[in-house]
Amino acid sequence: MSIYFTFEKHYNTLSNYYKNKYHQKLAKIPLNIGLSCPNRDGKLSHVGCTYCENFKLENIPSLSYQFLEKVEVIEKKWSNIGYIAYFQNGTNTYANLDFLKKIYLEVINLSPKIKILSIATRPDCIDTDILDFISTLTDKVDIQIELGFQTSNEKTALLINRCYKNSVFEEAVSKIKKYNIHLIVHIINGLPFESETDMLNTIKYLNRFDIDGIKIHMLNIVKDSIMGKLYQKEPFKLLTLQEYIIIVSSQIRLLKSSIIIHRISGDSKKDTLIEPKWVLNKFVVLNELDKYLRSRNYFQGDLNNEIND
Repeated sequence: MSIYFTFEKHYNTLSNYYKNKYHQKLAKIPLNIGLSCPNRDGKLSHVGCTYCENFKLENIPSLSYQFLEKVEVIEKKWSNIGYIAYFQNGTNTYANLDFLKKIYLEVINLSPKIKILSIATRPDCIDTDILDFISTLTDKVDIQIELGFQTSNEKTALLINRCYKNSVFEEAVSKIKKYNIHLIVHIINGLPFESETDMLNTIKYLNRFDIDGIKIHMLNIVKDSIMGKLYQKEPFKLLTLQEYIIIVSSQIRLLKSSIIIHRISGDSKKDTLIEPKWVLNKFVVLNELDKYLRSRNYFQGDLNNEIND
């Protein structure tokens, strides 16, 4: 088990993990392959998760254009750099296998500098045939699968219209971990009516599984989302920056020390964000968390032995 703590960072940061594994800087290239979601197209629901901004699928540029446009900007700043091809928008295993084979192969052949193919999807869209194919790509690039999970509280999951039970997540994790695939799980802090205990319980729940990475987000209330419209009519309490720091600190301390923390605070668009405004200052969030952990000599996993449930 490798630990990537430093004096400044008392947890396994993604940058330190990549630096040790790839010995170079990696840049993430978000790519849109135009896939929808069973929570939007009517298979499960027509509205999606309530916090999710409505997205449009038309007029999507080719993958090569999306990739090269971003690479051109990045390589003006850095020369010795590798890339993560990141299928971010939509549910990127939600298509027939022939289409996915074509797309995945097209992407990893765009550049020899691509070190990782990262695929964001839902637990209910994990198929063994797709995993069988994805596993054949691991001799060319490393593979990451990102599962949107958000919370272990199934009452909250119902409230946000997640449209799957925890048992579906557990089955997906079991399938993925049979392959040499780095598994990342997304969670959201500050979901409506969730207590600090609920948020800590999500970490305790995830510790039961063989996950490799985690992304921790604060709930963003955004325009053109169901939650955004409800919030504008009747605002509910959101976490303050200080509350968020305290909760994330406790989550990090509970989290298994082997897990890589891919994200502490999400990137928000100023023109679509309603609240909380403090999430726009990402570096302030990170700096405040680091100061909080250092001042108390807290480290990732230092409470992990106390987890017995």
